[in-house]
Amino acid sequence: MRSQGRERIDGNPADRGATMPDLEICKMLTISTGHISRATADRLTEGDDDLPWVLAWSDYGWLVLAHDIAGDDHDFPEDLQRCMDFAWSHGCDWVRLDCDGDKLDELPVFDW
Repeated sequence: MRSQGRERIDGNPADRGATMPDLEICKMLTISTGHISRATADRLTEGDDDLPWVLAWSDYGWLVLAHDIAGDDHDFPEDLQRCMDFAWSHGCDWVRLDCDGDKLDELPVFDW
């Protein structure tokens, strides 16, 4: 099967990217929405201008760009920053906060 010059590779998943070296692929960490407070969740849902890195949200959670915001002038919640830092430290570009995501021992958990 061919598609736009890309070749399908069956077998070992490690070999699948061999014919597509020009693709930029981002890594995403999925964790529980319980790692942010209700106040932060409300800000994410309302579309707070101080949180421009929130790409999308649904009834199940949010998709947030994970990056170092040191030096930014935005009022960023500490709980969300911890999630972003954790993702970034594990080589992820994105954090998906999902109501069904795993709760991690390394991050605080909020009951709401």
